[in-house]
Amino acid sequence: MKPKILSWNVRGLNNPNKCLRVKNLIRDWKADILCLQETKLKYVDRNIIRSLWNCTYAGWTSLPSKGASGGIIVMWDKRVVDLVEESVDEFVVACSFKSLEDGFMWGFAGVYGPNNDNSRKLLWDEIAGLCSWWEGPWCIGGDFNTTRFSSERSGDSNSGSAMADFSALIFELDLIDLPLGGVTTLGRMGGHGLVWTYLLSLLPGRHISPLFVRSASLGFAQIIFHLCWTVVVFKRGGDTSNSKICG
Repeated sequence: MKPKILSWNVRGLNNPNKCLRVKNLIRDWKADILCLQETKLKYVDRNIIRSLWNCTYAGWTSLPSKGASGGIIVMWDKRVVDLVEESVDEFVVACSFKSLEDGFMWGFAGVYGPNNDNSRKLLWDEIAGLCSWWEGPWCIGGDFNTTRFSSERSGDSNSGSAMADFSALIFELDLIDLPLGGVTTLGRMGGHGLVWTYLLSLLPGRHISPLFVRSASLGFAQIIFHLCWTVVVFKRGGDTSNSKICG
């Protein structure tokens, strides 16, 4: 069995009704590893995890919000992966996992990025440090609050230096910007109207959760992204440099 990863900017989990909606969708998607960004929660305990994921075997780690913004929760099914090591930094929650089925070692990092260039430099340093600290394949997903190209902006202002630094990071760390060919896209009306995700190298808009793969030998069967009420499902794709990637 290949793990299924859900990455989702939930835009706050302080409302019980919102938590219930999140829980119902998590149940429907049947993910094995979940990364929720912008939780806006200063404290996370077992009761909160249970309110989000009805999984008896759930493990979790979190980054608290700063005031009314930010916050990350990473959860996993202990029947699928075993947590080897974890790291919680200012903008990144990272976990080193061992797949229980075959003993495969890999890492996942959930990101919620800052909105200013100076803090973004710290985010890039955190990601680079993790990739050098933990060897092996990586998945890095979340809301980076920046884009690689000006054509991917969705009303937000990104400086040219931020976009250049983002692209440089991907290149220097040998990350693969997942292609979106052959995806299934389901659109629904959300709080911001009908959300359209077009097929570029990165999903547009600051609330999309893009995902990058390093040494992409994982062969994940499915990766899910969520924007408002838009779901994009990635199925297993072909080979790139003799490595299986999603897309």
